Amino acid sequence: MSNTIWVVAQQRDGKLHKMSFEAVKAGQDLAQMTGGTVEAVVLGSQVSGAAGELAALDVATVRTLDHEALAEYTPGAYIGALDAAVSQLGPAYLVLPHTYQTVDFAPRLAKRLGAALVPEVIGLESDAEGPVWRRPVMSGKLEARVRPRNAET
Repeated sequence: MSNTIWVVAQQRDGKLHKMSFEAVKAGQDLAQMTGGTVEAVVLGSQVSGAAGELAALDVATVRTLDHEALAEYTPGAYIGALDAAVSQLGPAYLVLPHTYQTVDFAPRLAKRLGAALVPEVIGLESDAEGPVWRRPVMSGKLEARVRPRNAET
């Protein structure tokens, strides 16, 4: 299995959503913890501007899924494009910014990939068994520490 971490950035009209920068930082933290490599992925049509912004960050590679069918966000198109790319290249982790768009498609993408999904992550730590994600529960009153199992087990 690959030790690559894909950060799926969100863009609109060639400009990155501000949460994409937080996702890149989370991917970098995960890479440092696991010894992995961070690659950024941006979907859309004519995304060279967003790809350039991502290339300026500390990522090993910027991958573009650039097609007219991705010009306007639709969950089906994004899921199809990401499913094909992930299935072909096999990154170990996907990190997505917490936006309305990713909340819309991430659960269906995880189901299609047979992968675990940990939403609303606010922190990351490690123990002897590997990464542990922290996320709020009970309207933020408590914090859960999560280690997902493979969704197919």
